[in-house]
Amino acid sequence: MQMILISDEDQWIPLESTTPGNIQGRGLEPRVTDILGMSAPGEANMAGPEDKPDWAIGVAWEANPGKSWTGKSWTATEYFMDVRNTPHAPSFRYPLVFSYLASRLTGVIANNRRRRENDTMRIEPFSGPLGARVVELDLRMRPDAETRTALRAAIDYHGVLVLAEQDIGDDAQVAFSQGFGELEAPLGFDQYAGVHRLVTRLANVGNDDEVMAPDSHHVRYMRGNELWHTDSSFKPVPAKYSILHAREIPDSGGETEFADCRDAYDAWRREGLSPSVEELEDLICEHSIVWSRSLIIGDFFTAEEKAKMPPVEQRLMRVHPATHRRSFYAGSHASHVKGWPIDEGRALVAKINEYCTRPERIYRHRWRTHDLVMWDNRSVLHRGRPHDPRQRRVMHRTTIRGDASSLREAGSARPQQANAEG
Repeated sequence: MQMILISDEDQWIPLESTTPGNIQGRGLEPRVTDILGMSAPGEANMAGPEDKPDWAIGVAWEANPGKSWTGKSWTATEYFMDVRNTPHAPSFRYPLVFSYLASRLTGVIANNRRRRENDTMRIEPFSGPLGARVVELDLRMRPDAETRTALRAAIDYHGVLVLAEQDIGDDAQVAFSQGFGELEAPLGFDQYAGVHRLVTRLANVGNDDEVMAPDSHHVRYMRGNELWHTDSSFKPVPAKYSILHAREIPDSGGETEFADCRDAYDAWRREGLSPSVEELEDLICEHSIVWSRSLIIGDFFTAEEKAKMPPVEQRLMRVHPATHRRSFYAGSHASHVKGWPIDEGRALVAKINEYCTRPERIYRHRWRTHDLVMWDNRSVLHRGRPHDPRQRRVMHRTTIRGDASSLREAGSARPQQANAEG
């Protein structure tokens, strides 16, 4: 993979074209530590013993007051190890921050030529702005802490991860999911057919193991998933990650589509669309599943059900706590903008949703049995696609609870000038 350097929240510079001079010329100030790209020594003109082609190099920046380099207040730390964790003296062309990682972690961000076939996973990014495939990882053996850390970094960066051929049941899915945080309790509508108490069942197959009638109460409720949305934004603390496992799939249709709201934010700002991102920065939307379901199936819930799911407030724009990238946060659960006339607020939400879901930002996943897909709800919208209602479709989802309401997120101040492109 081409080595890439992150220099601020949404600017990306190929490392091979990076020098102290052009870093200073761009007015960039590195201030986050992250591992986002890998390469073997010798590529991109980065020094390293040529007789060690299987080493993996991680690229990161560390903000550290006390020493100035190219006019910025930070220091560079250099350290690395080979796949046997043996320290070596650093030797690099420029004073950047590097880290040679142990073999398990390199599976996420580099192809370690000496790794054993079943010992280390690897990540294969898709061609578009969104998504990657995880290979050589078997969830029947619960991943260790290092692997979970690497997966968390990968999902934060790529937004969507696809793991094929994961023949697991509810217990294994729950155990895997709990490695990423506390799981949400599913809605009562989604608990049936004997699923685990922490599993949301998304299926047209009922307790009797028969396909439900297309006009049945539950199948009508499920149609709401065909709208673009982010999971649980209608809850005070919205979801962080979702993990969906294919148990039974129809012959055709029933795909899941994902849209990159980070890319949409970047493009909106770059194109100077109106309202500007500065004008949108502090807006708050009201989110409600009662509202979103009404868009596709009318007044569906009883008064008692509505009382249990009151509207909540969420930010229209979020800052990812790990990558520090900004993204739009709307979807079908977003009803309107607080403090705006209802019609104007709904028009703005519709405009942003349409912009986020343009074809160039979409990854469509065509399911195979035992596929497992996980995504980051803070950065990505998704929707299910229709299929022949006479055919079985059974999906089991686990949902990792967020850390707090989006209203309480750190880092939601207006973008600094350093974030400007160019």
